Amino acid sequence: MKSRPLVDAHGELAHGLTMDHQRLSQLAELGRASGRDILTPLLHQFISNAAKQLDDLALAVGRRDHARVQLIAHTLKGAAANLGALGISAIAQELEYSARENASGQDILLAQLNAAVSTSAIWIDQHHPSTPIA
Repeated sequence: MKSRPLVDAHGELAHGLTMDHQRLSQLAELGRASGRDILTPLLHQFISNAAKQLDDLALAVGRRDHARVQLIAHTLKGAAANLGALGISAIAQELEYSARENASGQDILLAQLNAAVSTSAIWIDQHHPSTPIA
C-alpha cells in the first residue's frame, strides 16, 4: 500500500498530513502477531508527546534557542517517521534545518507543525480511536 494523503472536500491536502499506510500496516501486523493492538496506543502516545514537544518548541523559538529547537525538531522528526506520520516528519525536518542555520521563519514552520499535529490527531481519533480503560 502506498502513502495516501488525507484530502479535504475540495481535494486539498490537509495541513501536512501524509500517513505511510504501509508503515501503519506493519505496526498493526506486529500487534496482531503479539495478540494485542500496539498501533493505537503508540499513535495516541505519539500525539500526546508531540503536544508537549510543540509547547517546548514554542518556548525555544520564542527565545531564539536554535540548539534547543534543533534538538526537539530532530526528536519529533524521528518519532513521526517511525510511526509513518510523514507530513509531520517533513515539517519537523525543515524546522530542524532552519534552526541549524539560525534562519528566520521558524515561527511559520512551527505554525505548520502545529497544524499538522492537530490534523493528525483528528485522523488518529477517527481511524484509531482509543479504547476507554474499564
